[in-house]
Order: sequence, then structure tokens, then C-alpha cells
Amino acid sequence: MTMTVALKTRENRLRRQASRRGLRVVKTRGDLSWGDMGAYLIMEGEKVIHVIHHVVRDRKVTAADWKDTLDDVEGFLLIAGGRARR
Repeated sequence: MTMTVALKTRENRLRRQASRRGLRVVKTRGDLSWGDMGAYLIMEGEKVIHVIHHVVRDRKVTAADWKDTLDDVEGFLLIAGGRARR
């Protein structure tokens, strides 16, 4: 399953929030045929400071899986964003 429009909008909003905090969110391609949703790289300058990579096994990827992944990205941005601004 691809992302819904609402989740894609949320992903774009998270990218904008990251840039305001001095960070960057880069999404790598995954292979949904075997449940790889791709990875989100949280970067500070040219340095990767965190990787969030979810793989769903034994079932199809759902919108809830995408939401959980974006929740993880948002949570990390809240924590790392305050530290990056200092």
C-alpha cells in the first residue's frame, strides 16, 4: 500500500519542521513487495544522526504502519531538534 494523501502531507510537514530545527529528513526507497517501507534518515548537515527503518513481515503494509513510522520520525525530531539548535 502506498501512503494516503493525509500521510504524505504529514510527511512533508515533518520535513519542513526538521529544516526549521536545523535538521533534514531524507526518505530512501523501499520495496513494498516484501514489506520494506524504506528508511528515513535524519541528518544534521552531511552527517546521519539517526535512521528509522521499518519492515513489515507476514502481511501487507497498511496506513497504520505508515502512521507509526511517521510518529517515530516526529518523536525523534522533537528530541533532536532542541539539541541541534543549541
